[in-house]
Amino acid sequence: MTKINELKDKIQKLLNYSNNLSERSKNLSRLLYQQLYEIIELERLEKLEGKFLAAYLLWKSIMRANYQTELLKIAPKDKEKLLETIETEINSIEKRNQAEISQELTNEELLTQLGLRIKKGEIKPEYIGDSDANLYISESISNKTMMLSLEDGEIEAIEKSHAN
Repeated sequence: MTKINELKDKIQKLLNYSNNLSERSKNLSRLLYQQLYEIIELERLEKLEGKFLAAYLLWKSIMRANYQTELLKIAPKDKEKLLETIETEINSIEKRNQAEISQELTNEELLTQLGLRIKKGEIKPEYIGDSDANLYISESISNKTMMLSLEDGEIEAIEKSHAN
């Protein structure tokens, strides 16, 4: 079952990524949802007694062979082969899209960038009272000033004269 969970996690990560894309993501999402559905069905059928799993695997073999008998010979016919085939397809998708997927910053990377921008003066901290802290960002290009409350995470646009 751990291989199933690993594949579900990989697919979910790819789905999160693909949901943020435009037209290209529709095809990618459709493919990933199909893969996820296959794994969920496999997981469900595994729990049933009898020949349900064997029938499903045969049906998936026929579907993957696109009803062509010459391709049916090489189509996966057991659970492990089907999982390997799905894993190969998912790894291929992940590899093709790795650069874009890894662009999402980790919390550590985000805090590091925040610290660097505070040092450069791009983001200015301001303390109000004993505990309330806010961060101000002034964009000279757009003439916008934004305030982030560190207390509750609320972000608001403020008048230019209000920020330091």
